[in-house]
Amino acid sequence: MPTNINMDNVQLLNTVRQYAPFDYQNRIPAVTQGSIESALKGFRSYTPDWDTFFGVFLQKIGLQVIRKAQFTDPFSPFKMQPMRLGSKIEEIAINLQRAHAYKNNCYDVFNADLPDTRVNYHSLNRADVYQVQAPLREIMQQAFTSDYSLSQYLGSLVDNLIVSEQADEYLLFKKLMAEYEDNEGYYNFNISVNPATNPAEFSRALVRGIRSMYRTVKFPSNKWSAEGRAAGLTTVGGDMVLIIDAATEAMVDVESLAAAFHLDKGDFLADNVVVIDEWPRELAGTYALMVDRDFFVVSDLFRTMQPAPINPCNLSQSFFYHVQSVISYSRFVPALRWSTDASTSIGNTPATVTGITIAMDTNARVGYVSGAGTQASPAIFTAPGSVRLIATGAGTQGTDTGYDLSSVEWSIVTYNGAGERYAIAPSDTHIDRNGILTIGATAASDGLSIVVGAHGTIDGAPQALFYVSVEPE
Repeated sequence: MPTNINMDNVQLLNTVRQYAPFDYQNRIPAVTQGSIESALKGFRSYTPDWDTFFGVFLQKIGLQVIRKAQFTDPFSPFKMQPMRLGSKIEEIAINLQRAHAYKNNCYDVFNADLPDTRVNYHSLNRADVYQVQAPLREIMQQAFTSDYSLSQYLGSLVDNLIVSEQADEYLLFKKLMAEYEDNEGYYNFNISVNPATNPAEFSRALVRGIRSMYRTVKFPSNKWSAEGRAAGLTTVGGDMVLIIDAATEAMVDVESLAAAFHLDKGDFLADNVVVIDEWPRELAGTYALMVDRDFFVVSDLFRTMQPAPINPCNLSQSFFYHVQSVISYSRFVPALRWSTDASTSIGNTPATVTGITIAMDTNARVGYVSGAGTQASPAIFTAPGSVRLIATGAGTQGTDTGYDLSSVEWSIVTYNGAGERYAIAPSDTHIDRNGILTIGATAASDGLSIVVGAHGTIDGAPQALFYVSVEPE
């Protein structure tokens, strides 16, 4: 049924005239019910005025009123602001910084850790055009059939154009959710209760799961986002949105879901839930998704209506509605799924470490003279100083080779010049948890020998040793 713009013919013509250019206003006077026919005669005698009429109608009346009255993409509230410049979106996430052990003799104030910055780029990937042809003869005839016929007829012309675009945008959002499952994979929670045979227990199980995870994702974790599971990005859930299909929503206690989000039912349904008709094929078996509002990286580059000249052969005018957008998703935010699939499992395969080696950071050593750090060729220092040691390992983490030993347990043992071991190393000679070995004045004056051990934290992992000889000048 065509949209009723709720303007009679006189109101519509006068509203268009209000927004039209000055020369249009000079040729087409304000009308009353009795003078409307003379105004239409003016359109017949000077057809370029139809260009102005339709331009104003579509931009100032049709697109605004009809978009509100007809089908609107339910995902529209989660779109970003329209882009004013460019055709790409740069998405940036910064990981948490690691802690360092406190040192009271720290002097290197210019060697702080660089931020662990992750960047994704999202490019223009939608460029659609929708067309409508307005037959001028029929429009003029409609103006005489009833007081509201002109607005109804024009509304029906634009209805299809707007609703078609919104329906396509809705399908693109659904495709976007399916692509995330194909490319990244949601963190999935299995719901084993059959909703067809036990709807009450199914509803309770789903609501419990959503309530629990709504709170859990508010804590820092690298489990819930694609970038977190793949590359260790720690994320914190923000404004979470629930996406659910109509069949599942009918079985679920919406009041309980709203309580999980700490909202009343009205606010929850209006702002934090999207109900869809059905899941795409790639998400078969899905009951619900819960994603951060920033999951949808969707923004319009522009939307514009462009008219063509009047076709003198059949007295029609065509309009072209262009929509260009970026439609993408974020890998940096939590994205959870409840379905019949098996629950996501992380880190169940034990890691193995077959060897550890220690190397010196050539850019972070003070007082070092020579030597490789082996027992046969210890690293020689002739004054108090420091060196950063880096432990690397060989082994497997599941099916991946090359186990990351960025975190190991360090130990230190010291010997005097006669080869006797100290029970406790001098207080000014130590190694912190980041591998910074500090050699103090006591070690330099006493000519100590130092053995540093790097121990893997995996059960049964070997250790590596690093030898230092302090020889005062």
